Amino acid sequence: MKVISVIVPLYYGEKYMTDIISQLEMCKTYLGIRDYIEVIFVNDAPDAQLSLNWKGEFIHITVINTEENVGIHGARIKGLRKCRGEYVLFLDQDDRIEPEYFRNQLMAIGENDAVICKAIHNKKCFYPNDDNFLKIVSKEYMLGKWNHILSPGQVLLRKKSIPTIWSETILKYNGADDWFLWLCMLAEECSFALNCQILYEHVMHDKNTSDNILSMVQSQQEVISTVWEKEIFKGDDLKLLLDAFFVRFMNYIWELTILRKRFRILDVWMKARESGTDFGEYLLRSGVKTCGIYGCGILGEHLYDELKRTVHIKFFIDRNAANIHKNIPVYTDEDVLPETDMIIIALLNEADAVDEKIKKKFCVKTLVFTDWLMKNGVDRKLFLFGIGKIAERYTEFLRQLPVEIYGYVDNDINRCGTFFYDRKIYAPEILKEEEESAVLIACDDIEGITEQLTRMGVHNKIISLDHIIRKGLGALKPYKSNVRNIKE
Repeated sequence: MKVISVIVPLYYGEKYMTDIISQLEMCKTYLGIRDYIEVIFVNDAPDAQLSLNWKGEFIHITVINTEENVGIHGARIKGLRKCRGEYVLFLDQDDRIEPEYFRNQLMAIGENDAVICKAIHNKKCFYPNDDNFLKIVSKEYMLGKWNHILSPGQVLLRKKSIPTIWSETILKYNGADDWFLWLCMLAEECSFALNCQILYEHVMHDKNTSDNILSMVQSQQEVISTVWEKEIFKGDDLKLLLDAFFVRFMNYIWELTILRKRFRILDVWMKARESGTDFGEYLLRSGVKTCGIYGCGILGEHLYDELKRTVHIKFFIDRNAANIHKNIPVYTDEDVLPETDMIIIALLNEADAVDEKIKKKFCVKTLVFTDWLMKNGVDRKLFLFGIGKIAERYTEFLRQLPVEIYGYVDNDINRCGTFFYDRKIYAPEILKEEEESAVLIACDDIEGITEQLTRMGVHNKIISLDHIIRKGLGALKPYKSNVRNIKE
């Protein structure tokens, strides 16, 4: 008879309990009659006590309510001290496992201390390369390359192999207690088996601790300090771990930069749509009826959803094409591509390099979506060129619209730095310094100012008053016709 204990910390997670119980009851149907599964829910929300009267048809259910918040590591330890199983699985409240999870993991563990299965993350296999999967539990890889075990839900453990130091040293910060566990086990020379079957899915949402960069960094720093102070690793092993932590920290900075850029792009995109700027219509006006999209990430996914109603999207291009499953073909940039009117580059990084490569290799029109978006959808700072009577009339009129005037421009250097209608007056050079700006000529000398701005290379920032009225500032774009301003 095999006894398996499943420990599930909950944090305002009562809604997940029924689903977890159902998953485990399905798992029981793949085990022997005498095999036994117990699930221990550890409720770590003291102000939301859970009922202890949960019953399962094929599994035993225990609910523990903490008296104070102890964090995810502390909750797992409470469950570990209560459990009776020979084998232990730490699940998160929203994890999903396959019905044959325990049967297959038990077959694969052999005489080892733990067994790790493959996983789904963001609806993709987390280990597309078998070679990388085979390396993840080596001591050298874990210390030098970081933790590539996605979640403890992948790992079935022998209870006796869980190090005492891990269960007695509870981390203050959530996020890295599983990494701490793997390090402790490696330090005690525990052995891990690898199961190449995909039996676990890590469900992503906005409350995942693994996606909270600040919390994760704090937790990882705490692990590093603990490993150092308790001499879990020393000498070259400790140096390897510290070097890997520094690299990982720099990666977090890079990830934050990407997130900031992604937010900026999506924000501009939404504002462009709200103001009536439609990328699909732009493509149709440009004669583009079919296209391919380079990039299956978040940007590419959103772009596909927006364009599929107006343009025939024939394919995706992605370096990881072999592991991506879509309802249209996915190619790599080394494949022979079907003919199409245009390939749209939907990348946040290396877009220009990819653009050049695609142009040269396939001799096809390309467009970098982020470049188009920033030129056509970005909010622009509105300047009025002039501080006379016409500027006064324009200002009074624009104040009745949902339009904000950022400042005024004038050639009189004596007025620069002073204020007009509570807005600062700048020299014309401000239009070159502020990349995301637009200028409305608000003076008599329209031709002269237009020529001046042309010489400065900012003539594409000139807009008309009627354009502002029709579109609003959120969609300000270069006005390519002859500039005409209303004087009366």
